[in-house]
Amino acid sequence: MKGEFSDQMIVLIPDDTRPPPVPSTPTVTTRLGMIHVAWDGRGSLGEQMPSDFDHIQVWMADPLVAGTARVVDSMRVTETVVVGGQPYNAAREFWLRAVDRSGNASADSGHVTVATQPLVDTDLVGKVISGANIINGTVNAADAVIGNTITGALVQALAIDTGHLKANAVTVDKLAAGSVTASKLEATLTLSTRVVAGNPAAARVELNSTGLRGFNSSGVETVSLTNSGSFTLRSGATGARVQLDNTGLKAYNASNQQTVDINSAGLATIVGQISTGFSGKRIVFNPPGTLDPELRFYSSSGSFARMWASGSSGGADVGIDIETATNSNNSRSLVWIEPHTIQIANYFNRNDFVTAYLSLDDTGVQLGHREPGTGENASISMSEGDVFINGVLYKSFIIDHPVDADRWLVHACTESPMPGVEYWGETNLDDKGQAVVTLPSYFEALTRKDGRYVAVNTCSDGIRNASASYPENGQFTIYGGAGVRVTWLVKAIRADADSMLIEPLRSEIDVVGDGPYRYYIPKEPQHG
Repeated sequence: MKGEFSDQMIVLIPDDTRPPPVPSTPTVTTRLGMIHVAWDGRGSLGEQMPSDFDHIQVWMADPLVAGTARVVDSMRVTETVVVGGQPYNAAREFWLRAVDRSGNASADSGHVTVATQPLVDTDLVGKVISGANIINGTVNAADAVIGNTITGALVQALAIDTGHLKANAVTVDKLAAGSVTASKLEATLTLSTRVVAGNPAAARVELNSTGLRGFNSSGVETVSLTNSGSFTLRSGATGARVQLDNTGLKAYNASNQQTVDINSAGLATIVGQISTGFSGKRIVFNPPGTLDPELRFYSSSGSFARMWASGSSGGADVGIDIETATNSNNSRSLVWIEPHTIQIANYFNRNDFVTAYLSLDDTGVQLGHREPGTGENASISMSEGDVFINGVLYKSFIIDHPVDADRWLVHACTESPMPGVEYWGETNLDDKGQAVVTLPSYFEALTRKDGRYVAVNTCSDGIRNASASYPENGQFTIYGGAGVRVTWLVKAIRADADSMLIEPLRSEIDVVGDGPYRYYIPKEPQHG
């Protein structure tokens, strides 16, 4: 079953008034009394014709007579049309116009003028015509001619292909001296001996059955290209050479030692220095004069940082050493990355004067310094979770000075025999002279019930006393004068911390670590 039709809608499509692009200038030639007009199928700017393109009009006119322009033919694709019936030596002007399916025509293409040429001198009509009577350039090899009437002087360059020559038709006696050059030879040239350019016994280039070779003035082979696909270039009789064959590229020094090998699989081995530049900022691989191969990073001033492999002689453990650029004081920084160990040190000079170092190994982390004639002096060390600090150390903070921009503000942290916490604030007493202060919700769980401390102070003029109740259930009450502003401070002992031995006997504990962050471990009681 089909439903009913929808309402109709009528749309008027406007007529196409846009002409197609101007076609490219035609190629016009004349041959055997006929005119050939060709078009490459594109617009004057090299563009393709639009989808509504219909055909090309071929226009012709006598440039000397007004009003003679007319369409003589048309074409729809890239092609050539032939115009005949034109008198010899009479100029004819040709151009093209593109027309679309709506009949819109483009402007004229470029104009080309040509004149047909007579095949023979007109005063020879009715007479026997020999090859000497044919105008030079009017007969192509594809056209029929009378046998033996065309001499070499009448044949256009490249007009005769080897396929139009009979076997053995051209002999040496028919070739003028110097008329055959290498650029005109395309067929195979077979040699039964060799071709030599130069002195046969000295400097020369030689082509023989094995390939192409070059020799210097001493007769030593310097270049060879063999028919097996091998190319060799050498400077003389020594072993230094470059060789290219189907296995890859190889180079050898004067001692016949291979220095370069780039194989066909893309693997490359190069013995000697490789640099990204001759001067300035550059990366140099394996510079000469080093004990071990290394990688250098040069700055524009000529200083460099370097990297090389390290490890014990004959050992399996191998690491990487990195040294920063040296300066006028021979200062340097080193990084050692070795199995199980990473060390970073700053040297004041190239001796063993280490000003600072950082070491990470199986035993832990150490940060310290070393002075001449002394051993390493670890300021901070960490091992198995313990932290050891050697020297005087206190906790502090440094901030910008709030009123003097030329100064810092340095404060130290206070210490206490109790592992405590503290909270403070301020409040206003009501008209009864009371205020309830609520502490953080976690206060009761965090602190012990005993050992809590409350301090209050009035902020009003005159002497007005204030007091507070003991903090319980997360709050306490302040008592004083009505409307008085009061500040308060609460201290308490952490419930999760064991009571400390404030003044233990040395025989009761073992002290671990160094510095102010030393801690103690109670000794096991001795049973007699």
